[in-house]
Amino acid sequence: MRIQMTLRIVGGNSEILIRCDRSFVPAAH
Repeated sequence: MRIQMTLRIVGGNSEILIRCDRSFVPAAH
């Protein structure tokens, strides 16, 4: 149970980081 919850939290954080990277890359260039 705890493992699934941590995976969901990590997955959510990774999605946010990916979205931030996609939004910042065009702005940087």
